[in-house]
Amino acid sequence: MKNSLSGGSISSWTPDIPYCDYPGVACDESGNVIKMDVSEWSLSGTFPPDVCVYLPALRVLRLAENNFQGGFPSGISNCSLLEELNLSSTNFGGAVPNLSGLKYLRLLDMSYNLFSGSSPYPSSTSPISRRSTSMRTLILMPGNCPKSSRGSQG
Repeated sequence: MKNSLSGGSISSWTPDIPYCDYPGVACDESGNVIKMDVSEWSLSGTFPPDVCVYLPALRVLRLAENNFQGGFPSGISNCSLLEELNLSSTNFGGAVPNLSGLKYLRLLDMSYNLFSGSSPYPSSTSPISRRSTSMRTLILMPGNCPKSSRGSQG
């Protein structure tokens, strides 16, 4: 991840420090990364699409207030244990992948971005609303919002 991003405290993520001691990272008692909060770190670059391959126990991912390039990190849809996802003000754009596999998701903030295309957002008939019984907070606007999601926030 460090190779594709620059700025903020990510420069302190070095091999001589255990990753559970990195700023913005929290681990469980088994040493699995369960939380990554790099909000407001002034990061730029491309967020790695395969983050959940390397962090399969990830439950909280906060990327807010950074300047990423590219589209929605599609690999996030494979973070099956994710409970909180904050992508607000990250400059992500393009289509948002289907998020129906995130059945534990309780907070989703995708505001202030450049998303377009079909909406993966919950409606009364969408897969994410039927499967994510934990959803408590959904923040979609302001910001560009796909036409198919306007007026159908759940």
